[in-house]
Amino acid sequence: MLFLFENYLLDSARRELRLHNGVVEVEPQVFDVLEYLVRNRDRVVTRDDLIEGVWHGRIVSESTLDTRISSARYAVGDSGKEQRLIRTLARKGIRFVGSVREERVSETATLPTLPDKPSIAVLPFQNIGGDAEQEYFADGIVEDIITALSRFKSLFVIARNSTFIYKGKAIDTKRLGEDLGVRYVLEGSVRKVGNRLRITGKLIEAGTNSHIWADNFDGAVEDIFEFQDQITTKVVGLIAPQIEQAEIERAKRKVSADLDSHDYFMRGMALINQYDFSEETRLFFQKAWKLDPDYAAAYAMDAWISMNQRATFGKALSVERRDEAVRLANTAADIANDDALVLARAAHVLVNLDRQFDRAMSMVDKAVALNPNHGGVWHARSQVAFMCCNPDECIRSMAQSIRFNPKDPATRSFWIGTSWALWMKGQYEEGLSLADKAIQFRATPWSLGAYILNAVSAGHIDPAREAMKQSLAMAPHHTVSRIIKNPILRDPKVTERVAETFRIAGMPE
Repeated sequence: MLFLFENYLLDSARRELRLHNGVVEVEPQVFDVLEYLVRNRDRVVTRDDLIEGVWHGRIVSESTLDTRISSARYAVGDSGKEQRLIRTLARKGIRFVGSVREERVSETATLPTLPDKPSIAVLPFQNIGGDAEQEYFADGIVEDIITALSRFKSLFVIARNSTFIYKGKAIDTKRLGEDLGVRYVLEGSVRKVGNRLRITGKLIEAGTNSHIWADNFDGAVEDIFEFQDQITTKVVGLIAPQIEQAEIERAKRKVSADLDSHDYFMRGMALINQYDFSEETRLFFQKAWKLDPDYAAAYAMDAWISMNQRATFGKALSVERRDEAVRLANTAADIANDDALVLARAAHVLVNLDRQFDRAMSMVDKAVALNPNHGGVWHARSQVAFMCCNPDECIRSMAQSIRFNPKDPATRSFWIGTSWALWMKGQYEEGLSLADKAIQFRATPWSLGAYILNAVSAGHIDPAREAMKQSLAMAPHHTVSRIIKNPILRDPKVTERVAETFRIAGMPE
């Protein structure tokens, strides 16, 4: 069962609490307390009820109970003083008073089937040293392994965002394999002491929980990329022995050997994964490519942030800033013409900010050919297809993206893109439903725009006008004339439809 309240989603089956597109870390007993209160929100829950329902009648001290209740409040952004969601009634008990919407999830409908080729999920590596400053470093190693493995057409590789929701949790390998639809799981750890590293990797067959391979790699920090290549080579050699050595070499990620530039890049990616597209995040990528002028991925991410600031969050970009982003995207594509994700992200920028429709479509098609197993590549292709006014290809590519990234906390972005495409196809109620789901997680001008288009077209004018007020509060510079003067879509007739629909919803001229 899914329980949705404010911007939170409580998933009882997966025992997860989500906020926007991320997982909130909650201790097991705290989760149990929160779930019990939400399920019994129609009544006042006594302390005895909680002890029976959560601790099954075991003796629990008052201080322990108070601590768990306080932690439950903290997890949902509440406090004992505010009591916005969890309210204490003197001498009576506790009640969850927030507005909750329930959704049932069919287990059989959501569990993906095993693909017809070797499939693998790479879990976040444990940072054994416990140094918070190095957490991004352990994450970066895993991302490099995922990227390298994803380039093999003979492998089905689950994307990073779907595996990182398990970070810091006790894992039932068999259940994880069923949830993600994979046969193999790679887990490991990273220990960094001074300038020395120990990387441990372990390959497990999920269905039987049997360990197929384990190894340690010791060495200096400057050899980190060699270690990553060794792990990748070993894993691929075990699950796909038919792949030749040349394909293993092609799978190696083309990143800088300069650890400082890579360090900046990984810090930037850590913020992107938290949905932070700020100038502070962009600065990390700028530092990366300034230290290493051949760092194509850093150029692409720098440009991609500017594009998202405009497209997703409604920020007005100056002509100079737009031109800079286009230049960076072109630079990235020139340097890494055979890197699928860099090529795809550059294409997304060029079609959005510079209307290079034919070139961008060719770029994402090439990116898919280079790496058909990368959810991010398919997502970029869906966006380019949408701006080329090809809704069928947009929806098809979005479906592929979701398949390779089935547990992505940012699934709402897939709903938004599909919602816009469904509007183009005239499937307004279906598009409205997806846009509404996306807004429940986080409202942006992009998600609200999808809602407005479908709502107006389906005849729901009043909700559309309320959504328009919310959108204009975030992006007050948005006007009908601006849409017509600076179109992002290829077909002028579709742009006219967008402008007229937004005009009906109350967008100023």
